[in-house]
Amino acid sequence: MKYLFFLISVTISPPSYAQTCPSNEHWVSPHTRSSYVTANGKTVRPAFIKGHCRKNPEGYTTWLPKIQDNLPSNWPHKNESSRTWSTEEKEKVLEAMATIPPELWSPKITGIHRAKRSKDHPNPATSADGIIVVYDSAFERERNLARIFTHELAHQKYYDMTLEQRESYWYPMNWLPINSPKNIFISRSEGFVQDDGRESPEEDFANNVEYFLFDPKKLEKTTPHATKWIKKYFGDKFKIREK
Repeated sequence: MKYLFFLISVTISPPSYAQTCPSNEHWVSPHTRSSYVTANGKTVRPAFIKGHCRKNPEGYTTWLPKIQDNLPSNWPHKNESSRTWSTEEKEKVLEAMATIPPELWSPKITGIHRAKRSKDHPNPATSADGIIVVYDSAFERERNLARIFTHELAHQKYYDMTLEQRESYWYPMNWLPINSPKNIFISRSEGFVQDDGRESPEEDFANNVEYFLFDPKKLEKTTPHATKWIKKYFGDKFKIREK
């Protein structure tokens, strides 16, 4: 038996919701917004958000290409599970980055990845070698995403500093290197805004930068010499920016 096959040319149109936005805007795909609690305690229920054009936040072209699904292949924590970014989550990341001072925007950040649960749960994010990994807990209602990213970007800033710049931080903060190639230090006995700052100058630095921007009164009260150093190093314009 013979069969005759006919090739039919079909033109497939893009989805009806696809739109072309002005050059300073980007298209946000239709999605379901998760519930959240407002500042006055009102719960906003889940809702379907229609596709729409949205003004590009500051740093949009810098950060959008770096938001990548799943974990990088060389990620050392093999027991952590990958996740795909939702449209809402991407928009939240872009909003958060727009408020963070550009002094922390390291060009060495190559990817912002998504995973389910940290091995150090409820840790919301972690970073290493130019990679930031964000976990489910970062999007919990009580979390401040800009603050989370500020902390991780401060880690990268510490990596980017020269030895001379790091030393300018160590000594005023009473970190005494006793074997610097192996990162062994004697730390001060008090004056930490978070207990994990005792672990290393790097963690102490990330905590202090975070608190300088988000809880400056506590930093000034707990570690006033850190406030002074950050102001001198970053300058007067180092502050959270309005959306």
